[in-house]
Amino acid sequence: MDNLKRYQDDLNRLISVGRKLLLAINYKYDPKQVEDIFRENYGDKAMEKLKSYPSFSETYQSWYSEAKVVISQLLPDRFDDFIEYYEKPKSRKYLTYESYRIVDCHWSSAL
Repeated sequence: MDNLKRYQDDLNRLISVGRKLLLAINYKYDPKQVEDIFRENYGDKAMEKLKSYPSFSETYQSWYSEAKVVISQLLPDRFDDFIEYYEKPKSRKYLTYESYRIVDCHWSSAL
């Protein structure tokens, strides 16, 4: 039972950080929209709250590494799919909407 609780806690934490990273990547490419949403939800504390979110470029790699371990243990049949979202296709010659992966965003300018 202890292992199950540990997996649940790890998974819940990864989901929480993942949601924050989603917001961070949205902020990276559309800061005005994210700031407007935060102002609606947090009023005068919006920018303070936004600054408490992680930097995508600084946090994604550690989140991904930890998520790989959890995915391999809990969803081994989906492990290869999970990795494909991150890694560049070996056969990729050009960057297109079909060949773009998170790693391409990760190495672009920092949030």
